[in-house]
Amino acid sequence: MKTKFVCLIVLALNFNAFAQVVPQGARLKPVYVNGRWGYADPGGKVVIAARFDAALPFADGLARVGVVDEELPEIGAQPNLRWGYIDERGRVLVELRYAVLRDFSEGLAAAAVLDKEKPERPGPGRFERRNLRWGYVDRGGREVIPTQFLAAGDFAEGLAAVNPGGGEAGGEGSLCGLPGSFGYIDRAGAFVIKPQFTYASKFQGGRARVSVGRITYAGRCLCCGPRFVGRHGSVDRGGTFVADEKKDGAAPEEGWEN
Repeated sequence: MKTKFVCLIVLALNFNAFAQVVPQGARLKPVYVNGRWGYADPGGKVVIAARFDAALPFADGLARVGVVDEELPEIGAQPNLRWGYIDERGRVLVELRYAVLRDFSEGLAAAAVLDKEKPERPGPGRFERRNLRWGYVDRGGREVIPTQFLAAGDFAEGLAAVNPGGGEAGGEGSLCGLPGSFGYIDRAGAFVIKPQFTYASKFQGGRARVSVGRITYAGRCLCCGPRFVGRHGSVDRGGTFVADEKKDGAAPEEGWEN
């Protein structure tokens, strides 16, 4: 309990830093009152009661908020939060049920639920965990694409990179990284580009940076010394891959989704 209390204090300090940087035009600002977070108007009056354990600034009329769920395991020694979105009247539009919830992009936000029945097996990316299942919600709180993927990126140019699991790149029995590979889905959740990439980024200007290959491991520990062996390149919306000059072993570039 002492550890949990200390973590909550650290969270409060971190979110207070967020509160100082309010997007231009935002009417309400996160405020910390008696150990909980709420929102105040420009005059300092609390207009949304302090009932959250975490609260981010409003953007486009919505704010991401979270509450600690004592029944869920802690993630990385941090209290595990259930996230959702509220509007400027304090109404919950996206239910506070997601272990991870991202910003909205093209009207959809990537959201993940925690599968408590599966063991925690983190991968090399920040949100790569085998016990997370990713999908997408809209601004009204409707889960338009069910939580079914091992990893998911933000939508850009109508497509999003997702990892459905399965495949050859590390089986379900492997402890190193995520199994399967990345492909691209449309807003209906249908694959437009089949899963085939080890790394995948957002589309920009009709193309996305991707990699085709595998991860090898070396060293005394099971997952030590990860090394990518394969080809970096780009893919167009039709799924045509164009490789860069071969650079085996190169580290993933900035901006990879996984």
